[in-house]
Amino acid sequence: MGSSFKAPNVTAENDGEKEFRWYCEELKKYGWLKDFTREPETFKVLDPFVALREVHHKSKDNTIQNFNLLRPVNYTYDFRLVWNPIALYIFTEIYQEGEAFRFGKPPFISHRLELFGRMEIVTYVDVKPHSSATQRGARTSSSYSFPFIQKMLMHLHGLYINKIIPSPDNKKDGVNTCLFATTFTPNRYLFTEGGGSMRKLHHMPIKIESFTKKKGAIIQKMLADIENKNLKNNQNQLF
Repeated sequence: MGSSFKAPNVTAENDGEKEFRWYCEELKKYGWLKDFTREPETFKVLDPFVALREVHHKSKDNTIQNFNLLRPVNYTYDFRLVWNPIALYIFTEIYQEGEAFRFGKPPFISHRLELFGRMEIVTYVDVKPHSSATQRGARTSSSYSFPFIQKMLMHLHGLYINKIIPSPDNKKDGVNTCLFATTFTPNRYLFTEGGGSMRKLHHMPIKIESFTKKKGAIIQKMLADIENKNLKNNQNQLF
């Protein structure tokens, strides 16, 4: 895994990051998430590319000097999530090379890593607006660079950064695919910034209790089906 160091500065929180923070706060309140941190560290993706140049002197022999032909590539992700084990299969699964995700691609892909002296279930998140919003002029340099950073970290260091789009944009794009639509909508998002009136929503909100209960029931049914198939196979082998 690539080396990391403390992020030099914490940037101002944008709207998408604020919405995702509300989501994490609700996960933590209900015991699914152990903790979360915004911009805690920066990953070194690629070292500088070092070349040589000749330095000319008037009286002494010329010397050879190293210099950075290409600057290093560093990357600061938006959030680090540390899950409680009960979140496995409901919200996350741990990536292991060569092994299948047991119930399809999870909402969050995690790694089992040592953090502060303990083995934890850790997810890295980069919060992005919907692609349609970036096409209408909200595209930033990170919108271009993130796909390449994401691929390099995975291919070179085995580290997966989850791209998360919290909510649909104002044009209703992502109404069925954003995080709030595919999992649950945090209660704080239901209200406007002043907190006094209901927000106009472009998707059908689901509460965290309803989502986790339904997802848990589905997983239990799938596990029961697997157990029944294994039992039948064992019985057939006896005859």
